[in-house]
Amino acid sequence: MKQPLFRCLALLLALVLTVCLLPGSALAGGDPTEELVGSVRVYVSAPIAGEHPNLTGLPEYDDDPYTVEEVHFFELDAAGNPMGSFLPESYSFVANQSYACQVLVRVKTGYVFSGYISYSVINGREVEAQRLSDATALLSCHFVCAPGTVTVRFDANGSPDPAPAPLKVPMGGTIWDAIRNFDRVLMPDQPYEQFWDWSLSPFGDSDGGYFPFDEAVTTDLTLYAMWEPCTESVELFVSLPETCLTEDQYGPSISVPEGAQYEAYTDQFYLGLVDGHLHDDLVYTGPLQKGVSYYSRARIGLRLGGALPRIILHGAELISVERMNWAALAVLYRVTIPEGESLEEARAFIQTPRAGTSDFPQIINLTPGVSMGVQGWYSDPEAGTLHEGALEGGKTYYAKIGVYDGTGNYIVNPQTLRFTVEGKNAKLVKLSYNPATDAPNSAAAIVAVTIPRTWELVVDAPYGGGRFRSDRDPGQWVTVMDFAAVEEGPITLEAKPDPEHLFKMWYDAKTFQRLSKDAVYSFQLDRDVHILAEFVERLPFEDVGAWDYFYEPVQWAIHHDPVITGGKDDTHFAPKDPCTREQIVTFLWKAVNAPEPQSAENPFSDVKPGKYYYKAVLWANEKGVTGGVGDGKFGVGKTCTREQAMVFLWKAAGAPEPQSTENPFCDVKAGKYYYKAVLWAVENGVTSGTGSGVFGVGKTCTRAQIITFLYKVFGPKG
Repeated sequence: MKQPLFRCLALLLALVLTVCLLPGSALAGGDPTEELVGSVRVYVSAPIAGEHPNLTGLPEYDDDPYTVEEVHFFELDAAGNPMGSFLPESYSFVANQSYACQVLVRVKTGYVFSGYISYSVINGREVEAQRLSDATALLSCHFVCAPGTVTVRFDANGSPDPAPAPLKVPMGGTIWDAIRNFDRVLMPDQPYEQFWDWSLSPFGDSDGGYFPFDEAVTTDLTLYAMWEPCTESVELFVSLPETCLTEDQYGPSISVPEGAQYEAYTDQFYLGLVDGHLHDDLVYTGPLQKGVSYYSRARIGLRLGGALPRIILHGAELISVERMNWAALAVLYRVTIPEGESLEEARAFIQTPRAGTSDFPQIINLTPGVSMGVQGWYSDPEAGTLHEGALEGGKTYYAKIGVYDGTGNYIVNPQTLRFTVEGKNAKLVKLSYNPATDAPNSAAAIVAVTIPRTWELVVDAPYGGGRFRSDRDPGQWVTVMDFAAVEEGPITLEAKPDPEHLFKMWYDAKTFQRLSKDAVYSFQLDRDVHILAEFVERLPFEDVGAWDYFYEPVQWAIHHDPVITGGKDDTHFAPKDPCTREQIVTFLWKAVNAPEPQSAENPFSDVKPGKYYYKAVLWANEKGVTGGVGDGKFGVGKTCTREQAMVFLWKAAGAPEPQSTENPFCDVKAGKYYYKAVLWAVENGVTSGTGSGVFGVGKTCTRAQIITFLYKVFGPKG
């Protein structure tokens, strides 16, 4: 693009278009009050072999402050020099030929181009930009003509919303060559999942990573939506120091539960609201007053999906929740200071320590102007015996909590005080006061605290093929989940196969007991657990599922060398379709590795050379597997019954004598030509009949049945 001749053509184009298109005022300079435009992004149709130039371009967005006035293409030689003048609309692009594209853009009324256009793009490519006047600029770039198109498909990857429609992308071009702006392929956020990007992998990790839209696309591909799990509920603790009634306060204290995936920051105190909002004129910083309500706000940083999380607020009254941006909330709340001299009610939130520690429970004081503290663990509800040492999971201990006033704000009367305990593992036993041990103007709350049991949880997929996650840790999908201490209680696992696999089942790694066929599996965690997820190969057939009895036989048949059979078409195996005699003999012949017949003699008038079954029938005749249906005919086109198929298999296996004469089938009679074959098949686990003590004599042998029979006789053992 920096060749002298190309520069001359560009300047000539600029001069012609400027003179023809610009009003005198634009040439003379713009109004100094007009807004400056310093970057340009436009879309033009990239060259594709055989297509004609589309000389219309568009800004990336309709509300961009400029329009596309002219689009022109030049042919370039091997050295990058332009060949001839503008290409006409009737021109046909040539595969792999280089072209230069020039785009003239004009600002809309009220705007002017800045002296330096800092960032200019055509179809995602940074390009050379030249400012011609206050109102126009010229963009230039290269394209190499694609020989055709490829298809980029989008997979919603678990979202109930449909994915964007497929794109036809120039082969060797980029996705930007097929879309005007990236919003065209954005997925809407789900209630508690956030769309992040597109990836070659459904898991969006090292298997594929983010897919750059400026990367060349050379073949059809599928991109998967990447989802970030978002916070479904937010728990906040609002607490004030005991000195809040005697010292200036600039705001409350905000805390979140241990291990929370979000953080919160507090605002100042306000005396009220203006039109439902905090206002600087109402900021309050003095000592808080009894009986007065104060307002404040918590700013919470967290991942947000399409729905606001549920807010659980302790120690304050929730007023409103406002979404600030894609990763922040503002929670407006009110704190009311108890009035009067006598403290009528006190509240505390108890956070339970883990088993194996000797920690005291964490007390979050939710009563302004009052002090609280844990005085010790006890083994009995009377707080008579101190407990020392580690806490055991599943056991209940008793924490003695002192409630007292150290600043002369309240009278604490244990006879009238209502004490409320929050926290899922704690409950109030009683309030008491012992003059001999307790401080004046105080109460002692005895709280029962049950230490939750924890268990080891290990989940993995030994053969790969997918990922999983749990509701205890709903983060990214993982291949191995290994937690040393998971709290006892209900838990849900969710499995997701990759595109080449199907989820089959969860099973216990120690006992190999099958647990569930459902990809979402919920259970009660009450012991150490090691669970395995089994993923199996996704076959190319829509009508073959992971739990179909013929899944493994079909998998074996299509991977056998030679292939025993494919599908009826690219996506259907047709398991219920009947089989003809020549089809079954061909399947059998391929199952034993398609041996060449020893003789070219053909005893059957209906078996013609060149047919797919010709060698198979000659081999079967040589081995005594079949002698045809009589009159010199094999029976081409005739459907094969279950008993005929069983005789073919039995004879191919050498016609062994069955070891037992026990016959489980009422429709299999002694003396019939298939009698020994069926008994042999039952002994060797080839068939158990069609149910209710019936083998199914006279019934057509389906494709699923014969492939299953062959798999059990000739497939892998063990």
